[in-house]
This record gives sequence, C-alpha cells and structure tokens, in this order.
Amino acid sequence: LSFLTLMGTANDDPPDDTKGVPYVCVMPSSHWHGKTWPAKNYFKVLEQLKVFPVILGKHADPESCELVRLLDQAGIPHVSVVGKLNLQQVAVLLSKSRCYFGSDTGLAHLSEAVGTPAVIVYGPTAPGLGFEPWQSSSLAIGAKLWCRPCGKIGNRCYRPLSQFWCLKKLTHTEVFEKLLKHLKEHSETLRLYDSR
Repeated sequence: LSFLTLMGTANDDPPDDTKGVPYVCVMPSSHWHGKTWPAKNYFKVLEQLKVFPVILGKHADPESCELVRLLDQAGIPHVSVVGKLNLQQVAVLLSKSRCYFGSDTGLAHLSEAVGTPAVIVYGPTAPGLGFEPWQSSSLAIGAKLWCRPCGKIGNRCYRPLSQFWCLKKLTHTEVFEKLLKHLKEHSETLRLYDSR
C-alpha cells in the first residue's frame, strides 16, 4: 500500500473501500514533550491491536520517527507520512481513516472535525479543561492522579519528583485494554479488523 494510494484524489473512494485495508492514523508526538507518550508504548499497543497504522508527524517529531523505526524493525506493515504532508493533506487522510490514535494534539481535534473518531492519550492535560473529544465514538485515556491536570498545554509538571508521572504511569497494557474494549463497543462505527 503506497502513500499515493492512501491519498487518492477528491473524486476517489476512500482507500479502505478501494483496497479493502482500513487504516488508523497514529500521532505519537506532540509539540509539548510533557504530552508525549513514548513511541515504544504506541508500538506495543499497535503490535497487539493488529490494525494498519499510518504514522503522522514531522521530521522533527522524535516519537513519530522512532515509531516508524520500531515498526520497520519488527516488519509490521504500515505507511509513514512523517514529514510528507501539509495540514490540508493530513485532514484528507484523517477523514478517510477509521480512527485517530495518539497524543493530545491539534490533529486529534482535527480528526473529530473531519468526522473521524479519536482515541486520545492524555498526560498532564485532561479532558475537563475544555479540549475533550466530543464524538460518542471517541475516547480519552489518561492516568488517574491527584495532580492531573497540571496545565492547559502540558508544558510543565509541578511534581518535584517523578516528573510527568501521568504518562510514565500509563502502561501500554492499560491503554490496549481500554482501546480494545472501546473498539468492540463501537465496532459498527469504527469498522476495524485485522488487516495483516
């Protein structure tokens, strides 16, 4: 599956209809380091979830680049559009995706804006600050800690020890289980299956 097949043109059917391969857009990076769950955790979730991932981000996003490296190394089929798209192209890609899975970034909210459910990993920020997903088929995942949220944008952590514990505490197993349960509950909306 190539990048051009995924993008198609405005008149083409969505790529999952033309090739029978539904995909999930994955954005592990964030502008704010404190909002970034490690790429190795995204990799472990994707390894178990068995969906076709399309990795988003810029060349300057270390977690996006690391996730692509881990997927390549493991031989897991995927497409990387890291550093290849402008915002309008990302919006088209998200609109054809079955789901967004990633950090609390603008792309999570863009995903919902174009009609695609979002599964958002929250760290120091929290849905209650007004940036929560609004679609019923979207999901917010975050650790339950007394100190969350510590800010609107996630650029600081007020814990003197164990900085950004909110993301370190959140295990790939916990995220996988919540995500899998959510996908099963919304299987009609998300229409995901094992494409490998």
